[in-house]
Amino acid sequence: MAKKSVALFATRSVGVRCLEELLRLQGIGEVEVAAVRTLPPGAGGWWSRPGQPEVFDVAQAAGVPVLQHDAELLDRPVDLAFSVFHPAILKEPLISHPRQGFVNLHGAPLPRYRGCNVVSHGLINGEKRWGPTLHFIDGGIDTGPVIRVGWFDVPAGMTARRLAEATDEMGYQIFREELPGLLADTARAIPQERIIAEEGVQPLYHRRTSLQRLKELDPAWPLEQIDRYVRGLDFPPFEPAFFRLPDGRKLYLVAGEGRQI
Repeated sequence: MAKKSVALFATRSVGVRCLEELLRLQGIGEVEVAAVRTLPPGAGGWWSRPGQPEVFDVAQAAGVPVLQHDAELLDRPVDLAFSVFHPAILKEPLISHPRQGFVNLHGAPLPRYRGCNVVSHGLINGEKRWGPTLHFIDGGIDTGPVIRVGWFDVPAGMTARRLAEATDEMGYQIFREELPGLLADTARAIPQERIIAEEGVQPLYHRRTSLQRLKELDPAWPLEQIDRYVRGLDFPPFEPAFFRLPDGRKLYLVAGEGRQI
């Protein structure tokens, strides 16, 4: 197989691992990592841990050009591009620029859970199985053809933060396993419209701001519903679920992990 030119738009520790896998393949002459797009140094979010490298650090150490803007990729011919929790919505002509497509790693099963905050909504909805999705990007929000969903069972007592971390781990696994077929341009993808028709899945789309209004719980709810919301909104360092006391104060609820609020 001829060496393929690839680009990676990525954040989070799973983005680091995906970049390291691409660099491993570069080291044995199978790919050329043409460019990386990521957050600037020190701009990481909840996933940042002291002493652990970010995508920027790994790219810089490997001598890979780091783009300052998404559109800069248009100046570089690439065979394949990947988005791994890239914070911006990608649009044309960028989507169509890579010759073999632009592939996204989404942190939830598609087509059911599109958009943001998906692990929280999955737990709130009581999902028993979960998994990240590799799919080709099209002009919609997480609507492109599905390459693979990495399904796994959701353990009892799972919180949103821990589910996000488990999803990242599975996401890296399916990225690594599907990468050879994607590079060879032999990977098969199923249109989401077909999945919806065959499986009767009702797609959901969640806006970034949709969690805040869910955090105030009703004491009259059944305990099982309260438990789902508490676990689904337990995502340090963000504000957890709460009851509103008669004096206006908030009584926070977390899922027994002993963290300070």
